[in-house]
Amino acid sequence: MFSKDRECEYWYPYTLGLTPKEHLEEVKMQLLENSRRDFELRLFKITEQIQKDSRKIATRSFWFNLFFTLVLIFLTCVQIWLALGENRLIFARLLEQLFKLLILKLS
Repeated sequence: MFSKDRECEYWYPYTLGLTPKEHLEEVKMQLLENSRRDFELRLFKITEQIQKDSRKIATRSFWFNLFFTLVLIFLTCVQIWLALGENRLIFARLLEQLFKLLILKLS
């Protein structure tokens, strides 16, 4: 009877010199520590996922803002082009220089 392994999940090795009450407190403290450790690990994983998602959102936002800024610049240039009438050639050369500068800055 005593040599049979019962595989109890609550079994905890006896520590010499502890009373049953102290032994129970040690078991409870160990369970609490394990629970705290598991919680911190889950919290860390959640934090990592949030940071990953935030970086993804920031990257998408950057490209979205850049695209629409360039579209607005293009539309502004078209409006100026249409408003200039006869002086369009001067404006075209100015735009050409600006785009060259922009390409140099972006690369």
